[in-house]
Amino acid sequence: MTALVPLGALAATFDLTTPYPAVTIQPGNTVTFPLDIAVPAPERVGLAVSGAPKGWTANLRGGGNIVNAVFAGGTTAATVDLSVTVPQDATPGSQTLTVTATADQGTGRFRSRSRSWATPAGRSP
Repeated sequence: MTALVPLGALAATFDLTTPYPAVTIQPGNTVTFPLDIAVPAPERVGLAVSGAPKGWTANLRGGGNIVNAVFAGGTTAATVDLSVTVPQDATPGSQTLTVTATADQGTGRFRSRSRSWATPAGRSP
């Protein structure tokens, strides 16, 4: 089983948040974190995800596509999904994935800590 727990948000003028701060996922499955990106004035916000361990897949999706930027600002936050696929043979332990958002307002980071451990066959977590 793997648990992903976001660790935090950013500077006062730049928000990168999720309404689901903790989820549980079995190895071999995918978890999706909806992320809201808010900046005070309308602008392009560049996005990147890093820290995925070997064999894991992590990407940012919007409008059904993999994205590397959104347009956000003012009263409207942009929303993207952080999609993380954990391989069936995930090694037990903790991992941290980071989403970095960069705009004229500054740079913000959102971190997800992943903890995986083995579950004996035939038993639920």
